[in-house]
Amino acid sequence: MLPRRRRRLRLGYRHIDVGRAVRDSGIPREQVYLDLYLIHAPWPWDQMGKDCREENRQI
Repeated sequence: MLPRRRRRLRLGYRHIDVGRAVRDSGIPREQVYLDLYLIHAPWPWDQMGKDCREENRQI
């Protein structure tokens, strides 16, 4: 799967739906580690934490 993501990024994709990949894999979410990077977040740190927890809950 990684080569396909690299190819898509080279083609111009700027959004990769990791949540969908996790759901479609059939592997329980509790067994998957997601590594996210936030660079120059445009919101306050306390709100960022809340937003990240909500995103994680939805995945």
